[in-house]
Amino acid sequence: MKNTLMQKILLAIFFLLSCNFAMSQEQIGVAAAVNKNTIDLTPEERLLVEAGYKIIQNRTIETDEIGKAQMLLLDGTSFAIGPNSSVTLDKFIYNPETAEGSLEVSAKGLLRLVGGKVTKKSPALIKTSSAVVGIRGGITIVQTNDEQVNAAFIFGEEMTVTPNLNPDARTSITQEGFVVSVENSTQDIQPAVPLTPENLEDFQASFNSNSESNDLDANTDTETQETDIEEDNTEENNQPEVNEDSIEESGIQENSSDVEPAEILTADDIDTESSETLTEEDEEQVLEEIQDVVDSTVAEEISVEQTSSIRSAAAAASGGAVATNTPEVVEIGPTFTIYIDTNLAASNFSENHSTGSTIAFSTVWSDDPVTYSLTGSGSDRFSIDASGNIVLENSFDYETVDTFNLVFSAADGTTTVTKNLSFTLNNVQEEYESLILRYSGDFNSVVRNGFTASATRGVSGTTLPVLYEEQIGTTASTNFSSVLSCSGVNCFIPVEINDGTNLNWKYYFPVETAGNLGNSFQPNSSSGNCCNGNDDTKNRGKYESILGTTVSTIINDSEIINSALSNEFGFLTTNKAAQQISFNSSSSKTSSYNLFKDQIIVGGEAYKSADLNTFTNSGKKVIAMAIIPDENHAESAGSSDDYFYPNFIPKNIWSYGDPGVSYCAIEQTTGCNDVENNYYFHNLALINDNASNISSSRFLNNNQTGDLPEGTSLWWQVINQSGTNVGLWAQASIKHSFNYSSDPHGARDDQRSLLNVVISNLKLKSTDTSKYSASDTGLSLDGYHYWSYQAQTNVDNNGAGIVYGVSNIECATSANSGCFWGSDNSFSPSGMMLTSSDPYKSGNMSLSVSYDSNSDSFSTGTFNTAAVVQPIEVSSNNFGSSQSINEFRSTNFYQATSTYAGFLAGILEFDVSGAGNSQIASIASQSTASFTFDETNDDVQIVAPLSVSTFASNNFTSNWSTIDTGVVTLSYGDATNAEAKSAYISKEVFAAEIIDNGIQIDASSGGSNNLAGVIVSYNTLDQAETDFLAMPNTDYSTWGFWAMSSVDFSPNAGSQNVSVHLAPWVAGQLLSVSDIPTSGTATMSGSAIMSTAFRHNQSGSIYDVHKYISNGSVQVQFNWDAGGNYTGTFSLSDYDETNPIAISAGITDFNFNIIGSGVSYSGNKTSFNNGWGGSVSAEGLLYGGNSPDESGGRMNVSLSKTGDINTSGANDFYFAEGIFLVD
Repeated sequence: MKNTLMQKILLAIFFLLSCNFAMSQEQIGVAAAVNKNTIDLTPEERLLVEAGYKIIQNRTIETDEIGKAQMLLLDGTSFAIGPNSSVTLDKFIYNPETAEGSLEVSAKGLLRLVGGKVTKKSPALIKTSSAVVGIRGGITIVQTNDEQVNAAFIFGEEMTVTPNLNPDARTSITQEGFVVSVENSTQDIQPAVPLTPENLEDFQASFNSNSESNDLDANTDTETQETDIEEDNTEENNQPEVNEDSIEESGIQENSSDVEPAEILTADDIDTESSETLTEEDEEQVLEEIQDVVDSTVAEEISVEQTSSIRSAAAAASGGAVATNTPEVVEIGPTFTIYIDTNLAASNFSENHSTGSTIAFSTVWSDDPVTYSLTGSGSDRFSIDASGNIVLENSFDYETVDTFNLVFSAADGTTTVTKNLSFTLNNVQEEYESLILRYSGDFNSVVRNGFTASATRGVSGTTLPVLYEEQIGTTASTNFSSVLSCSGVNCFIPVEINDGTNLNWKYYFPVETAGNLGNSFQPNSSSGNCCNGNDDTKNRGKYESILGTTVSTIINDSEIINSALSNEFGFLTTNKAAQQISFNSSSSKTSSYNLFKDQIIVGGEAYKSADLNTFTNSGKKVIAMAIIPDENHAESAGSSDDYFYPNFIPKNIWSYGDPGVSYCAIEQTTGCNDVENNYYFHNLALINDNASNISSSRFLNNNQTGDLPEGTSLWWQVINQSGTNVGLWAQASIKHSFNYSSDPHGARDDQRSLLNVVISNLKLKSTDTSKYSASDTGLSLDGYHYWSYQAQTNVDNNGAGIVYGVSNIECATSANSGCFWGSDNSFSPSGMMLTSSDPYKSGNMSLSVSYDSNSDSFSTGTFNTAAVVQPIEVSSNNFGSSQSINEFRSTNFYQATSTYAGFLAGILEFDVSGAGNSQIASIASQSTASFTFDETNDDVQIVAPLSVSTFASNNFTSNWSTIDTGVVTLSYGDATNAEAKSAYISKEVFAAEIIDNGIQIDASSGGSNNLAGVIVSYNTLDQAETDFLAMPNTDYSTWGFWAMSSVDFSPNAGSQNVSVHLAPWVAGQLLSVSDIPTSGTATMSGSAIMSTAFRHNQSGSIYDVHKYISNGSVQVQFNWDAGGNYTGTFSLSDYDETNPIAISAGITDFNFNIIGSGVSYSGNKTSFNNGWGGSVSAEGLLYGGNSPDESGGRMNVSLSKTGDINTSGANDFYFAEGIFLVD
């Protein structure tokens, strides 16, 4: 009997295999469980789908309002189709030997896909009406509603969502537990949001919605089956009834298995004539033999889910239930009245997995109510919701339980089925209260393309990680200030590293601790306490182990770049070689400390999300930060030419000496000849209290502060929980031999100048999935840096070309830290480490790129520069940790308007091969430039139509063949901070990056990475540059500087590398024509700022062009007339008084007539002394509220002589482009 029965069971298994998987080469799977209201839309007819129905490629499975289905594919992929949904199997390729292939489906409605073997190597693609969802090695739920698509990433390696008509908006997330939404196929994707238990309940409700019957057919035999269990002989079959008339009317064929009737396997095909019943021993043998057949014959061809269906058929043939632990199908009795699809969300979970999240997901269909229970060690941590999903209620604790073996039970009142669920935990280091982050500042394998460059961090071939995190103190909750030790001449931070359980390492910081020069690296301090690396009595830098035998590694003075310590934040930057240091990490274990090459250490109190939320709870805040500069100490060793490097410019790139920046604070009364006086700036910045700080008196109707070097600003940064968090820092420095206060008429052609601007955008790391994970906490920084430098041009006859550079600005972060460090009582941050590339972000290390037109060469580098938050003097002697952005935009500074109009003007230099022999042209507004301010998103957009033209020609300049002329429109900033960043704090504090849109002169074929540049308002500077004449303090207008560079600015043959350096602009609120007076006069006074170049008393091919910024006083008189027309006089005085050509031509003091119509006017002068030819011209605009209060415009000077090329002075010239502003 047993042999006969076994043969029949094996025959049934064989028949299922051959029927379901071998009948047609097109078959790719099987229907595991369906509702009777599920159909297959074949090309010829509509077929009713039942369990066991074979799935054919390119067919569409469709459900109505009460239909549901569960499909299984050959590779183990399963998908559940909800009501009112459809799925088309577009493409399925599967190689069982390699587990490779591809899967593409088109879906509408509700679909849950559990990826099989194919999706482990290449993502399954789910195509909807608006987007394509890709899921690799995991589980997703996709729901469509017209054009809207919601994709839930339940588990897996990666989920991507790509709008059909906006592929650039593709989003990729690698952290499960998030939902991505697409409104339509053209819009950008909304940021991913966490998947909540409520979301899961909604999805589950959608699967069960409108269901009149939850019955699923899990067996092709719909007739009542005979069994050997007496009480079942009279039971009615619980399969749902099908209205045959309705089927006939709808055109749906009953032969839904697509198999000839004679080939359909039913219970009648199994011999059940024998009245003998199976003993327990018989049943065990049957089940063992079934298992053997399944394991040996089927395992390599079909998945566990499909094996479950085979077991179901075997159970039907044997007249009883086959117990199973498979993850997809649970059978109860011969009629299969309960169907349960349960999947663990992962095989392991992080210790910090969020409570309230779902650990295992269930889809349940049943005739009767089902109850659930969970047993096993640690089961009390979980709950089970009404849908059978298992939810984490109490947090995991790896140290208590690291492996879970749970038993999940489902019961319908008469039958209970169990399923084993096993998973492990990953240990997660507790969130640090205080920590050290260290990484390498070195890099290798540089790749540059135009103005972008990247590299691999660290030395070539290194196997070290990109960064280390180390716990400060003995516990994760240790407060930084409680263990920071700065007694006597030793300042150190104790940490616990490697596998130690005690403090086993100290970082000694080489900082001065004497007097009021506290806690910064001061190698030339007169106190002698800092920072000789060869003297144990000094505050020297070193790494030291403190368990067992002490091991000290000294950081020599010459290996230190900078260091500082405050109560909440500290850093140490070095250029020391890599080293492996052996030490005792615990009492019984020797470990290795891997010292990075050029190691950067930054650490302190971690600034947590809770701190940020508390600090920003009342909306946008603006904080101020002081930048801690790096000293050029190793070369000068305390000599009078010791200087501080300009901020954010890599030291390997900067070789131009002191750019004219003095850090000697105004409080220091002993003068600034001694290097030590400059250290007072560091002290003020690091003490950082209301009495000692680097503060701005901007809000005291005086935007200048003596604490900052001339021509520099504080870093003003918006912090806001939502929206864009913009910020900026600026420097416009000039150094020359004369001084306006003591020698206002001195020569300017030994001038050197530097423009240095940063524009920043803080954002949550979790929202920037191109660099970080969606689960990362804290803020990141996405910024832009541009600088340009003009060396003195009177050194030799070659002059000097422009040097410029561009870089990303980011901040150093880690898994447990964002940009900011430390927090005071107001929850304000304390500081950050700024760099060209965050070591924690994914991808390559980004580098700074610079170009030197003197050597015609590009260079790359990086930097690590600290910023320390400063109090803001909000009123006299009243300091706050921040200021409202509304205070910046107060009408105390500027009148309210959203747009300005104005002019840009400058000298455009075309680089020519060789040293300092650029060919120069005029670049100035062809029509007015527009400035648009966005008060909501805190950005600014500038559009400037410009004309490129030659100056007056002579026999020397006529040989300049590199210059191209024409028109070009430069754009700075965009509305989303996507193409180009901008920061609008107020109409006196703003800046914008140039849009790299491939624009060229009369063309737009420059390509990407071709343009770089910035525009910045002068009043961004918190300390005025006294080498400029004072501009008027205006209400309706402002001015500033702009710069740009291009790798190839002309469509002509070859590459035309060009630059504009420290060129001026002016803009303001246009007056309404109706507000122009019809009678009377008005006089406005102010200044002019001019970019100047001249060649004097030279002959032949000698270049000797001198370049600098010049100034003059301007007065404009208006004679108003009826009809909006008027006349007047434009006067310039004290203009470039020591220039020999300006004196000879008579333009140091002169005037000319102007004619105006509407809000614009112009005039020019064409006659000059001593045979000089050319012109001086000006055009301006009227600014104001309801009367002409102010005026601004551009001015051009183009003078030359032409004569014998070999005669000295016969071909001299004087060219200048600039702006004026009068009030």
